[in-house]
Amino acid sequence: MVYYKFGRCTVCQFRLRPDNVYTLKNCNHTFHHECVSKWISEGSKTCPRCRVSATLDDIKQLFVEEASDGSDDSGDELIQSSSNMMTQNPSVS
Repeated sequence: MVYYKFGRCTVCQFRLRPDNVYTLKNCNHTFHHECVSKWISEGSKTCPRCRVSATLDDIKQLFVEEASDGSDDSGDELIQSSSNMMTQNPSVS
């Protein structure tokens, strides 16, 4: 079993789980969906952690997959930018 440690949601202080991690695309801070949605929809138009401007459209789900042990050398890379996170698979010829 693989254990992922995401820390705590800044809004509710409960631990984040891999199946319920959402990020704000402007700053990449992570929260529970319910917490950050409520925070923004009730009038706080900023990230609860760093106060950068945020809207409901800025909330994106963070998908996490178990990494391989590297023995198959698939070439997968995890790429992080300031606006999103995604897995890139090079074209296979």
